[in-house]
Amino acid sequence: MQNINFEYKKEQCFEIKDFPDAEKVIALRSAKAQDLADIALCRSDLLQAEEYLDSSVVIEDGSTAQRALWRMAVITFMKCFGKNNARAHSLDIKQILIDDAFGQEVFIYFKNLRDKNIAHDDNPIDQCLVGAVINKVSAPYKIEKIITCNLHGEVYAEGNISNLKKLIKAALTHVENKYDEICVELTSEMEPMDHVDLIRMEDLIYNVPTAEDVSKNRKRFLS
Repeated sequence: MQNINFEYKKEQCFEIKDFPDAEKVIALRSAKAQDLADIALCRSDLLQAEEYLDSSVVIEDGSTAQRALWRMAVITFMKCFGKNNARAHSLDIKQILIDDAFGQEVFIYFKNLRDKNIAHDDNPIDQCLVGAVINKVSAPYKIEKIITCNLHGEVYAEGNISNLKKLIKAALTHVENKYDEICVELTSEMEPMDHVDLIRMEDLIYNVPTAEDVSKNRKRFLS
Protein backbone atom coordinates (compact mmCIF):
# COMPACT_ATOMS: atom_id res chain seq x y z
CA MET A 1 0.00 0.00 0.00
CA GLN A 2 1.44 3.35 -1.08
CA ASN A 3 0.53 6.87 -0.04
CA ILE A 4 0.00 9.05 -3.09
CA ASN A 5 0.88 12.73 -3.40
CA PHE A 6 -1.78 14.53 -5.37
CA GLU A 7 -3.16 17.99 -5.97
CA TYR A 8 -6.76 18.75 -6.83
CA LYS A 9 -7.37 21.53 -9.32
CA LYS A 10 -10.95 22.43 -10.07
CA GLU A 11 -10.40 22.82 -13.79
CA GLN A 12 -7.90 19.97 -14.23
CA CYS A 13 -9.31 17.43 -11.77
CA PHE A 14 -6.61 15.44 -9.95
CA GLU A 15 -2.95 15.89 -10.72
CA ILE A 16 -0.86 12.97 -9.52
CA LYS A 17 2.72 14.03 -8.85
CA ASP A 18 4.29 10.62 -8.23
CA PHE A 19 3.81 9.19 -11.74
CA PRO A 20 5.54 11.21 -14.51
CA ASP A 21 4.16 8.92 -17.26
CA ALA A 22 0.55 9.39 -16.15
CA GLU A 23 -1.84 10.96 -18.67
CA LYS A 24 -5.13 10.98 -16.74
CA VAL A 25 -6.83 9.83 -13.54
CA ILE A 26 -10.13 8.07 -14.18
CA ALA A 27 -12.99 7.26 -11.82
CA LEU A 28 -13.82 3.66 -10.93
CA ARG A 29 -17.39 2.96 -9.79
CA SER A 30 -17.74 -0.82 -9.72
CA ALA A 31 -18.71 -2.94 -6.72
CA LYS A 32 -15.05 -3.85 -6.31
CA ALA A 33 -14.11 -0.17 -6.35
CA GLN A 34 -16.70 0.41 -3.61
CA ASP A 35 -15.07 -2.35 -1.56
CA LEU A 36 -11.72 -0.64 -2.01
CA ALA A 37 -13.16 2.73 -0.95
CA ASP A 38 -14.67 1.17 2.19
CA ILE A 39 -11.35 -0.50 3.04
CA ALA A 40 -9.42 2.74 2.46
CA LEU A 41 -11.76 4.67 4.77
CA CYS A 42 -11.40 1.96 7.42
CA ARG A 43 -7.62 2.25 7.18
CA SER A 44 -7.91 6.00 7.67
CA ASP A 45 -10.10 5.48 10.75
CA LEU A 46 -7.69 2.94 12.22
CA LEU A 47 -4.66 5.18 11.70
CA GLN A 48 -6.56 8.04 13.31
CA ALA A 49 -7.59 5.83 16.25
CA GLU A 50 -3.95 4.84 16.72
CA GLU A 51 -2.92 8.50 16.64
CA TYR A 52 -5.54 9.40 19.28
CA LEU A 53 -4.38 6.53 21.49
CA ASP A 54 -0.69 7.37 21.18
CA SER A 55 -1.39 11.04 21.91
CA SER A 56 -3.35 10.14 25.03
CA VAL A 57 -0.38 8.14 26.31
CA VAL A 58 2.01 11.04 25.68
CA ILE A 59 -0.13 13.45 27.72
CA GLU A 60 -0.41 11.08 30.71
CA ASP A 61 -1.84 13.67 33.11
CA GLY A 62 -5.47 12.68 33.64
CA SER A 63 -6.60 15.89 31.96
CA THR A 64 -9.74 16.49 29.95
CA ALA A 65 -7.61 16.33 26.79
CA GLN A 66 -6.26 12.90 27.72
CA ARG A 67 -9.73 11.53 28.49
CA ALA A 68 -11.10 12.96 25.25
CA LEU A 69 -8.31 11.39 23.18
CA TRP A 70 -8.89 8.01 24.84
CA ARG A 71 -12.60 8.13 24.09
CA MET A 72 -11.97 9.22 20.50
CA ALA A 73 -9.54 6.30 20.05
CA VAL A 74 -12.24 3.83 21.13
CA ILE A 75 -15.00 5.49 19.08
CA THR A 76 -12.92 5.81 15.90
CA PHE A 77 -11.70 2.21 16.13
CA MET A 78 -15.22 0.85 16.63
CA LYS A 79 -16.48 2.98 13.74
CA CYS A 80 -14.99 0.41 11.36
CA PHE A 81 -17.06 -2.44 12.78
CA GLY A 82 -20.54 -0.96 13.09
CA LYS A 83 -23.39 -0.60 10.65
CA ASN A 84 -22.81 2.19 8.16
CA ASN A 85 -25.31 3.23 5.50
CA ALA A 86 -22.57 4.71 3.33
CA ARG A 87 -20.11 1.81 3.52
CA ALA A 88 -21.29 -1.39 1.91
CA HIS A 89 -19.09 -3.52 4.14
CA SER A 90 -17.82 -3.14 7.70
CA LEU A 91 -14.99 -5.08 9.29
CA ASP A 92 -15.65 -8.37 11.07
CA ILE A 93 -13.42 -9.09 14.05
CA LYS A 94 -13.87 -12.85 13.51
CA GLN A 95 -12.16 -12.52 10.14
CA ILE A 96 -9.32 -10.51 11.65
CA LEU A 97 -8.71 -12.58 14.80
CA ILE A 98 -9.72 -15.95 13.37
CA ASP A 99 -8.18 -18.24 16.00
CA ASP A 100 -7.89 -15.72 18.83
CA ALA A 101 -10.83 -16.24 21.19
CA PHE A 102 -9.32 -13.99 23.85
CA GLY A 103 -8.75 -11.21 21.33
CA GLN A 104 -12.39 -11.47 20.27
CA GLU A 105 -13.46 -11.17 23.91
CA VAL A 106 -11.32 -8.05 24.28
CA PHE A 107 -12.99 -6.62 21.19
CA ILE A 108 -16.43 -7.24 22.72
CA TYR A 109 -15.27 -5.41 25.85
CA PHE A 110 -14.40 -2.31 23.80
CA LYS A 111 -17.61 -2.60 21.79
CA ASN A 112 -19.62 -2.60 25.02
CA LEU A 113 -17.52 0.27 26.35
CA ARG A 114 -18.29 2.30 23.24
CA ASP A 115 -21.97 1.33 23.04
CA LYS A 116 -22.91 1.41 26.71
CA ASN A 117 -20.67 4.08 28.20
CA ILE A 118 -18.80 6.38 25.81
CA ALA A 119 -21.38 6.94 23.08
CA HIS A 120 -24.42 6.17 25.26
CA ASP A 121 -25.15 5.78 28.95
CA ASP A 122 -26.42 2.29 29.71
CA ASN A 123 -23.98 0.61 32.07
CA PRO A 124 -22.98 1.46 35.68
CA ILE A 125 -19.57 2.96 34.85
CA ASP A 126 -21.31 6.34 35.14
CA GLN A 127 -23.89 6.69 37.89
CA CYS A 128 -25.93 9.32 39.66
CA LEU A 129 -26.86 8.67 43.30
CA VAL A 130 -29.85 10.55 44.68
CA GLY A 131 -30.19 11.19 48.38
CA ALA A 132 -31.79 13.37 51.01
CA VAL A 133 -30.02 15.13 53.89
CA ILE A 134 -32.07 14.45 57.05
CA ASN A 135 -31.82 16.96 59.87
CA LYS A 136 -31.62 16.28 63.58
CA VAL A 137 -34.90 15.82 65.40
CA SER A 138 -34.47 19.24 66.98
CA ALA A 139 -34.30 21.04 63.62
CA PRO A 140 -37.29 23.06 62.47
CA TYR A 141 -37.73 20.77 59.44
CA LYS A 142 -36.76 17.20 58.66
CA ILE A 143 -35.45 17.48 55.08
CA GLU A 144 -32.46 19.80 54.74
CA LYS A 145 -31.79 19.20 51.04
CA ILE A 146 -32.21 16.77 48.17
CA ILE A 147 -28.80 15.99 46.70
CA THR A 148 -27.38 14.20 43.66
CA CYS A 149 -23.93 12.72 43.38
CA ASN A 150 -22.53 12.05 39.88
CA LEU A 151 -19.88 9.34 39.80
CA HIS A 152 -17.86 8.75 36.63
CA GLY A 153 -15.76 5.60 36.41
CA GLU A 154 -12.62 5.54 34.27
CA VAL A 155 -11.24 2.55 32.38
CA TYR A 156 -8.12 4.29 31.07
CA ALA A 157 -5.54 1.81 32.33
CA GLU A 158 -2.32 0.25 31.02
CA GLY A 159 -3.95 -3.08 30.18
CA ASN A 160 -6.77 -1.48 28.22
CA ILE A 161 -4.38 0.81 26.37
CA SER A 162 -2.21 -2.17 25.37
CA ASN A 163 -5.21 -4.26 24.32
CA LEU A 164 -6.69 -1.50 22.17
CA LYS A 165 -3.31 -0.93 20.53
CA LYS A 166 -3.10 -4.64 19.64
CA LEU A 167 -6.62 -4.62 18.18
CA ILE A 168 -5.84 -1.58 16.05
CA LYS A 169 -2.60 -3.15 14.76
CA ALA A 170 -4.33 -6.42 13.87
CA ALA A 171 -7.13 -4.60 12.06
CA LEU A 172 -4.63 -2.44 10.16
CA THR A 173 -2.71 -5.50 8.94
CA HIS A 174 -5.95 -7.11 7.76
CA VAL A 175 -7.15 -3.94 6.03
CA GLU A 176 -3.87 -3.22 4.26
CA ASN A 177 -3.64 -6.80 2.96
CA LYS A 178 -7.21 -6.60 1.69
CA TYR A 179 -6.53 -3.23 0.08
CA ASP A 180 -3.53 -4.57 -1.85
CA GLU A 181 -5.52 -7.65 -2.90
CA ILE A 182 -8.36 -5.58 -4.39
CA CYS A 183 -5.89 -3.27 -6.17
CA VAL A 184 -4.26 -6.28 -7.83
CA GLU A 185 -7.68 -7.57 -8.95
CA LEU A 186 -8.72 -4.20 -10.39
CA THR A 187 -5.39 -3.84 -12.20
CA SER A 188 -5.72 -7.33 -13.70
CA GLU A 189 -9.21 -6.52 -14.97
CA MET A 190 -8.23 -3.20 -16.56
CA GLU A 191 -4.78 -3.90 -17.99
CA PRO A 192 -6.12 -5.85 -21.03
CA MET A 193 -8.42 -2.94 -22.00
CA ASP A 194 -7.58 -0.73 -24.96
CA HIS A 195 -5.73 2.45 -24.01
CA VAL A 196 -8.19 4.61 -25.96
CA ASP A 197 -11.12 3.15 -24.02
CA LEU A 198 -9.37 3.80 -20.74
CA ILE A 199 -8.64 7.43 -21.57
CA ARG A 200 -12.28 7.97 -22.57
CA MET A 201 -13.51 6.98 -19.12
CA GLU A 202 -14.76 9.77 -16.85
CA ASP A 203 -12.37 11.92 -14.87
CA LEU A 204 -11.95 11.42 -11.15
CA ILE A 205 -13.91 14.33 -9.68
CA TYR A 206 -14.23 15.52 -6.09
CA ASN A 207 -17.50 17.19 -5.17
CA VAL A 208 -16.81 19.52 -2.26
CA PRO A 209 -19.36 18.86 0.54
CA THR A 210 -21.61 21.70 1.68
CA ALA A 211 -23.52 22.46 4.86
CA GLU A 212 -26.60 20.76 3.36
CA ASP A 213 -24.66 17.50 3.05
CA VAL A 214 -24.46 17.08 6.84
CA SER A 215 -27.92 15.46 6.89
CA LYS A 216 -27.35 13.22 3.85
CA ASN A 217 -25.90 9.74 3.47
CA ARG A 218 -22.87 9.48 1.23
CA LYS A 219 -23.83 7.84 -2.06
CA ARG A 220 -22.42 4.44 -2.92
CA PHE A 221 -20.87 3.99 -6.33
CA LEU A 222 -23.56 1.63 -7.60
CA SER A 223 -26.57 3.18 -5.83
